[in-house]
Amino acid sequence: MFFGGLLRCPKLYFPHMNSRNAVLALIAMVALGCAESAPPAAKGPQPVTWTADVADQTPSPDGSVLVNVRVKATIDNGWHVYAPTQSGTGPTPLSVKVEPSPLASVAAEINGPVPDKAIDPNFGIETQTYSGQPVLTVPIRVSAEALKSGKPIDVKVRSQACSDKFCLPAKTTTLSVTIPPAKT
Repeated sequence: MFFGGLLRCPKLYFPHMNSRNAVLALIAMVALGCAESAPPAAKGPQPVTWTADVADQTPSPDGSVLVNVRVKATIDNGWHVYAPTQSGTGPTPLSVKVEPSPLASVAAEINGPVPDKAIDPNFGIETQTYSGQPVLTVPIRVSAEALKSGKPIDVKVRSQACSDKFCLPAKTTTLSVTIPPAKT
């Protein structure tokens, strides 16, 4: 996986080199047999952990419920993820999907804190990022059928973590959220 990422976008792993030198560095790594070694990550395999819970819910006449799911990131110092509002080429912006579809679906845009804006040395463009412990609210429409089943909803958070030196490949984290019965 890491090797494939290097081939597709060597500039992400060698941000301070031009593309030609980054490819030469990759060839040297292959020759030395170290291309499968990932860059060091903070505190284990990922510097970002995610949690989710139900903030509130509003029943609808059709039996479905609009649920505001609170998604919280804990991001290690020196790292950041890209806000859902990040556009253009470059980093992977944060996104959220839910399953099972069509029993549950994202009902509106993700609400979150105002992202930090700065020129990112990994991409050479202005980026919008979160660091620390951002909390986002994801409005999810859950059908009456899904509520009756009592099964949790899978909230899939996709994000890319970067430091000021390099980026990890984008990763999808699945969070299981149990929707409590709606209060009438």
